Amino acid sequence: MKVQISRLMEEPGAAKAFDFLLPPEEIRHEEYRLLTPLRVCGNVINTGNELCLKGTLTTRLAGSCSRCLGPVTQDFRCEFDELYDYGEFAEEDSLDVAEVAREYFIASLPLKVLCSDDCPGLCPICGKPLADGECGCVKKETDPRLAALKKLLD
Repeated sequence: MKVQISRLMEEPGAAKAFDFLLPPEEIRHEEYRLLTPLRVCGNVINTGNELCLKGTLTTRLAGSCSRCLGPVTQDFRCEFDELYDYGEFAEEDSLDVAEVAREYFIASLPLKVLCSDDCPGLCPICGKPLADGECGCVKKETDPRLAALKKLLD
């Protein structure tokens, strides 16, 4: 979505609102999948010597828990704020808000997501989800680098 800014730049204090949806298939990410379109809404404001782009991004995401790999869905919301000098638009009369929104969305995604704060994760030996109960694996393993010391104690 491109916002026409040629008239906006002529009138200090002027603003232009935007509100649009980016379809999930236009935003690809390895860790997350958009369940709803990314809603982008906000304003472009002429502050006198620069343009201020302010907005909000909202959607619903699906991903995997970083500990147990179970499915997780969560609401996503972030705000963005960009300043552009008039010189950046010397030969252009529009601002690509969709591209700015994509960049902010990707940069604002959480690095990890959990199904719950107390998720115990997976058994490091057999891989069973520990939320289902103990797996019975013997967890006492000797670090192979310390095996020589263990022989001294035996």
